[in-house]
Amino acid sequence: MTENKIPEGYKRAAWTGRAEEMVGPFFYRKKENGRIETAFVAEARHCNGLKVVHGGILMTFGDYSITMQALSGVSESCTTISFNCEFAAPGHQGDLIEANAEVLRRTGSLVFLRGKIFADEQILLNYSAIVKRLRLEK
Repeated sequence: MTENKIPEGYKRAAWTGRAEEMVGPFFYRKKENGRIETAFVAEARHCNGLKVVHGGILMTFGDYSITMQALSGVSESCTTISFNCEFAAPGHQGDLIEANAEVLRRTGSLVFLRGKIFADEQILLNYSAIVKRLRLEK
């Protein structure tokens, strides 16, 4: 089972939507310093015929990761308005794929982030993103 390969301390987000569950499942954990780490295990359904993780899956996972970091410690929602990435190496079926992101700047309406996706310390994808902050109605 996939979840057995996920390191201890990771869990699923309670608010995760259908898209993340269909593509994932994706997991997260919050570090003591407030940073969010995310992970998933690459299954056959995440890969092409060469058992290489499809780039679209990595991009979706990157988007999940930036959202988790952007929302950490705040009472709001967000939507991605820009996502840029560079592929560096392939991920393979069976790999534990992990990601981290960092907030570079938070303004009144936007959050600027960057991060990386990796497997066994090999960087698979570098990314940067901008998300629009959405206030929750009280």
